[in-house]
Amino acid sequence: MLRPGFLGLLSDWVAHFIDIHPPDLEAAMESFGLQSKLKQEEDVEKLGALFSEWLVFDHAAGAFGGMTGLAYFCSRNPLGLSGVELAAYKELLDFKVGYFEVVSVRPAQSVELRDMEGTLYDVVDINSSMDLTAGETIWTRIAQINSIYHMVGSQVLRPPFTYSSGMKKVIQGWGKNAVNAKSVASLMYDKVPVETKDDYGSREYVPETDAAKQFDDALRRAGMQDMLSSATVKKWTNNERKFAIGFPMKTVFFLLPENLEEKQRDEVLDSLQTYLINLPRRSLKGKTPLQASEEQKPEERHLDIDMYSYEDYAADVRGANEVMPTDPKQAYAAYERLIKRLLDEKVPLVTAFRIFCNAGVCLLQSSEGTDPLGIELIRASLRLNPLYDFGIRQKEQYIDWLYDMSNVPKGERKIARDLLAWAEAEGARRYRRTAFRRYEKFLTDAGISLKYKTVTTTTAWRTGENGEVIKIGRNEPCYCGSGKKFKRCCGR
Repeated sequence: MLRPGFLGLLSDWVAHFIDIHPPDLEAAMESFGLQSKLKQEEDVEKLGALFSEWLVFDHAAGAFGGMTGLAYFCSRNPLGLSGVELAAYKELLDFKVGYFEVVSVRPAQSVELRDMEGTLYDVVDINSSMDLTAGETIWTRIAQINSIYHMVGSQVLRPPFTYSSGMKKVIQGWGKNAVNAKSVASLMYDKVPVETKDDYGSREYVPETDAAKQFDDALRRAGMQDMLSSATVKKWTNNERKFAIGFPMKTVFFLLPENLEEKQRDEVLDSLQTYLINLPRRSLKGKTPLQASEEQKPEERHLDIDMYSYEDYAADVRGANEVMPTDPKQAYAAYERLIKRLLDEKVPLVTAFRIFCNAGVCLLQSSEGTDPLGIELIRASLRLNPLYDFGIRQKEQYIDWLYDMSNVPKGERKIARDLLAWAEAEGARRYRRTAFRRYEKFLTDAGISLKYKTVTTTTAWRTGENGEVIKIGRNEPCYCGSGKKFKRCCGR
């Protein structure tokens, strides 16, 4: 445990020192936005504590030579502390501040916290261990002193939201200690006009049938009417045990086709949000989220905030695509890992059928003869999206010719058909044991189709003089030997 007064000594000295430098104090108050927040916040004591904490740990002031109060205190030792005492204060410099999830609580002892990066900390704090519960998201500041983590900030705050996985990645990108005392004070205490449209869509009441029609119309204008519907979304919200509360928004985001304009994307997502907040929920005893929210006091409202990005998966796709021409087996393994990840994270990626098809082509290119699993993967890609142009071409190249018996002698056709039947059964058997099959079932169970018209630019590679793999240019002779340019032949 920290000795009594350890943090108070530091805070009091910083407050006194900056108080005798009025210009620096005024500048700090203006930067923090203290006056404007005080006009709106009833809990002056709590806000003042955050301001004091910011002065100690976060704010670089001129009075402190451009350092924080803590850094100045440790470098100058103004109170003439012993080496042992000063060393403890210097350990505070390596603090961590921001949002944490409460993993577990040991009453009257400690709490186990997990930061946004997933690191666990066993933090000694008797007061918090008697107040916090597992599963909460909190904002606090911790530091390791004498090999023990302690809460060293002025207070522990419970923000009215929970960050989901996508938002956690965004926070990680902000860097260490980005959400300091000033940041959380702005988030908690800066008031937003009621009429402002926030990230959760229009808060106006819309009858369920009208909201459903708006969403279906937006899907149709975006060319997504065959992929899902308002009825599909209602199915998800009626089964909250299987489909988490954030599933509809995440799912529709990752189903937006590649060629949609920003205006169309916004229209789909905005109309979905309007539909969701006007859709009755079993968990709310038949009320809509909008009704339930309006009945709550502001301090009781809790939001689940998430953010999504195709780039989370695009890097994996690019990596597999790059090795596909030179090492199909390695590329297949990469595609399989990506599908497992999408399955684990329950992401119905709109381009998943491309991954299926490419994985199938990898198997057909890396094996001697025809790999039944590769054939089944190409078929599966077309089950996901029957309009997939590249998949249709691969079916013609690798599958359709197998069923053309015109060049097979009549006496051998039965054997050929038997071999085809075996290959079909073997491909289906092996497919059932893959992550690809589980992913297809996940989409089917959710009522999701990936059907939309695609336009694929065909690429091909040739081997250079030194054995290197070179992408064929559109105006080069086609690799098939027809004598035509690639763009006029197989590249069409």
